[in-house]
Amino acid sequence: MDVKALRAFFESQKIPDSIQLERGSRIIDVELFLQTQFLVLERVGITGAPQHYARLLKLYFILLDKATG
Repeated sequence: MDVKALRAFFESQKIPDSIQLERGSRIIDVELFLQTQFLVLERVGITGAPQHYARLLKLYFILLDKATG
């Protein structure tokens, strides 16, 4: 999945104010988190920031699971 597709997905979803991404790792301001991750990816690309891409994918799958589950 490319960055444009990820951005389109998040823009089409109702984004919660906070969410737990991993055990013990809680994102308080999800909108700010998304803006930051996309800013980095747009500047350096997926290969330049794989950890940022991985975080977005984790959030993607969490939200997708909630939407379909």
